[in-house]
Amino acid sequence: MAKKFTSLKQFKAVPVILVAAFVFYFCSESVLRQAALAGMVGSGMNVNRIVQRLPASIRASVSSQIELAALREKLKNAEKDRDKIFARVEIARLTSEEELEKAHIYVLNKYPSSPYASSSYLYFFRAGEKKKRSVSAEELLAYIAKLPEQERCMMWYSILMRLKSTGASPKEILAFFKQLSVSPPEYADYRELFLQLSEVAFQAANLDSETRYRELEAGCDSLPYINGTPAGSGRK
Repeated sequence: MAKKFTSLKQFKAVPVILVAAFVFYFCSESVLRQAALAGMVGSGMNVNRIVQRLPASIRASVSSQIELAALREKLKNAEKDRDKIFARVEIARLTSEEELEKAHIYVLNKYPSSPYASSSYLYFFRAGEKKKRSVSAEELLAYIAKLPEQERCMMWYSILMRLKSTGASPKEILAFFKQLSVSPPEYADYRELFLQLSEVAFQAANLDSETRYRELEAGCDSLPYINGTPAGSGRK
């Protein structure tokens, strides 16, 4: 009798969400989204453990919906531009490519000068005619000029990766980065960028640019880092 009582007590103690997950096995996905998922986010329950108990055929879908619910809650409560931008873009990324494009357009319109809008600028830079928005080289350079030093440095690196990934020729890359060879930033953080640009110049058979970027790379040994670390500290 004691064993039966214990079993009954344990059954009553099963969290409601587990019951909902069990019901999901027999019900449509839309029912679970509306009835259960919203209550899981922020409830303090071990959601991951619950999801792992679901059938494999629905686990990925449920995980995605849980992540979306959490991001929507984050967007709703966000106070800083950084958090607003991140949540909005991630929600769109998990939804569809069309929604992602809309989210990036929203970011560029709402936060055109924000350091956290960098991914939106990169998204539309050399994106092709199929996109509803485009970012020109001039627009991107104007944005870079407004960034704080650390974010500006990171953006230069990201742009180089973007140019390479979209098939830009060595000559096109050198043309975009021309201002760096004329008025180079005086920070050691740019050493690797100058090295990569010297290699691009070599590929373009541009001896003058190659020499210039190699000189800039070597010169980084005597420059401080953006975070204030003294010259030569990062060199092994």
